[in-house]
Amino acid sequence: MRKIIACILVSSIILTSSSYATYSPTQEENIKLQTIQTKIDSIYKNKWVERIEILKNQINKYIETNRENERTIYFLRIIKNSLVAYIEKDKKEHPQKAVKIKTPEKKVSLAKAIKINPKQNLIDTYGKEISWEITNACIKNYDFIDAIAKEQDFPTELIIAMWKKEHNCNLDNPPNWWWAFQITSRYYNPGKISLEEFKSEIIDFINFSKNKINYYNKDSWKFKKYFWDENIKISHDNFSIRDLRLYWLLYNWIRKSADLETFTFANANLNSDLKSNSDWIVTSVLKVIKWKLK
Repeated sequence: MRKIIACILVSSIILTSSSYATYSPTQEENIKLQTIQTKIDSIYKNKWVERIEILKNQINKYIETNRENERTIYFLRIIKNSLVAYIEKDKKEHPQKAVKIKTPEKKVSLAKAIKINPKQNLIDTYGKEISWEITNACIKNYDFIDAIAKEQDFPTELIIAMWKKEHNCNLDNPPNWWWAFQITSRYYNPGKISLEEFKSEIIDFINFSKNKINYYNKDSWKFKKYFWDENIKISHDNFSIRDLRLYWLLYNWIRKSADLETFTFANANLNSDLKSNSDWIVTSVLKVIKWKLK
């Protein structure tokens, strides 16, 4: 069952109740399938249909190599059926997309359109319920922080969001010696700091973050299987909502069982179901993006 789960956790589908062959799943397997269904349903909402096409091809390969295993085939065929259903659903809902990707020229144009402003896509998709204010202390040095972020190919918005969450955008080092980003592996003298001194702390924070991301992507902690085996891809100009949520998990060592979409300690104040006294990382990042887009 573990191999099956590993395969379908990266799929973006809803499992159906169709039966195949003569295999009858146990009650425990049905419960596992329902759990997987909840996870993969949320994954689909954040993926392009092209990814579903790729997954369908991967499932076909699994089917070809497991034809003698009735139990495995039972689950794989359910998955394939659901993948096809999503592909067909997407074609009906977005017929213009299907037309656009028929020719290489239009496919390139679509890719460019997506690349032009992926951050606007984040706002359009996830920002509808957010109250749009951002502390002036956090953005008054935006250009200074952005110049560093560009050099390091790291999101300016994430730097500001982490600074806000850990030290309320104060330009000093707190008494606990853990500096503006509250990282315990480095120490800075408490007290007021200049922008140039803050630059050193920003670069240390970025390097710390990149090391965390690299460890995750190499699966050094055997952590990826709990979050669909996909790498975190964060750059200055492009990142996904999943990247932000998973990054926050790594930053704070939250349990593997956390649900990326619903756990408060990343998504607070993102919507009416996740109310909190203060914004957490995803919401703060979106607020900075919104301010910059204006």
